[in-house]
Amino acid sequence: MRGVRQFFAAFMVLIIATSAMAVDLRGMAPVNVTSDTATNAKNIAFADATRQIIRDSLRQYVDVVALETAVANSKIAELSNLILSSSIDGEQTSDTTYSANISMVIDADAVRVWLEEKGIQHWLPNNTEQNMFTVIVKLSNKLPDWAQLN
Repeated sequence: MRGVRQFFAAFMVLIIATSAMAVDLRGMAPVNVTSDTATNAKNIAFADATRQIIRDSLRQYVDVVALETAVANSKIAELSNLILSSSIDGEQTSDTTYSANISMVIDADAVRVWLEEKGIQHWLPNNTEQNMFTVIVKLSNKLPDWAQLN
């Protein structure tokens, strides 16, 4: 029984520790766009990929409906300020078509500021503050003591 309690305590500490880790905001979007020129197609592809990656990467941390609205109403120049880095893989072009796999890393600090400016509720952790503590509770009379904790 003691081994089960130790395992449970270690498991809870692991969950708490991993929840405090930095957020990894990155994504990849395959694009295939046709326009009047390959240059225009590439610009459209980057804009589409930026919007898609921002939506996909932030989905688990924000109010999705508000995020969709904010991304749709934001200019691509504003959204590009949220991108920390980008890379292209498998790029192919023709006279009017552009296709590639576009990967981007999103700047968590810039996103946090942007979301707050837009008034979007979010659950992105602030990496500068670590408000964490561990509580170890020993219960002598297990069920009644547990009921009193709740």
